[in-house]
Amino acid sequence: MLTAFTAAAIVVSVAVTIYFLLWNVSQLLMSPVAALYVWRHQQLHTPRARAVVGQIAAQPLVSIVVPAFNEELTIVESVRALLALDYEAREIVVVNDGSADGTLAALSRAFQLTQAPLAFDQPIKTAPVHGIYRSIAEPELVVVDKENGRSKADASNAGINAASGVLVLIIDADTVLEPDALSRAVVPFLEDPTTVAVGSNVALTNGCRIEQGRITKAALPRSWFARFQVVEYKRSFL
Repeated sequence: MLTAFTAAAIVVSVAVTIYFLLWNVSQLLMSPVAALYVWRHQQLHTPRARAVVGQIAAQPLVSIVVPAFNEELTIVESVRALLALDYEAREIVVVNDGSADGTLAALSRAFQLTQAPLAFDQPIKTAPVHGIYRSIAEPELVVVDKENGRSKADASNAGINAASGVLVLIIDADTVLEPDALSRAVVPFLEDPTTVAVGSNVALTNGCRIEQGRITKAALPRSWFARFQVVEYKRSFL
């Protein structure tokens, strides 16, 4: 005769089996719909469509907001990579979120920062802003120096306050973007003015070779845990 524990274990096992069975069936049923969507996406987002974006006289200005906390070692290379993106109508807003290292000094040396007056509204409340800097060498670079707000959201909000673009992209300081990433992202907004937001395919750079902010060789990480993480990212985004 089954004990209560054994019976409960059987019920749980059956429930888990049914759950995974239904989940996998649902994935299979969605595959044809996904294939159709991918085909339609490829028809719309061709290299020609992205090239047209680059020829538009009045491209929508994209503000790339980059919260940075203790990023002294990599921030200059990351900003240079953003400045090298194919899309011209863009500005980079780096938010030095109370870094304890030389993040601000590194940016100042590399891009000849000069202090600018705080001449914009700040509708979103954030930790106090100490100063706004603009680059003499790269006019599209803005640096916001503020107290640490103890969250990425606070730094992002400070960047949004300083941004002048009609579109805003918030990324981590160590994010690597494909050269045509902004051109791809802008296409849906041009196709449909009611578009509110777009997403992207996010992948891990563990194991990849990165030179001057660009992936020069894609490879798997050595750690099996990280490899499973790569598979999970692919499954989630694709």
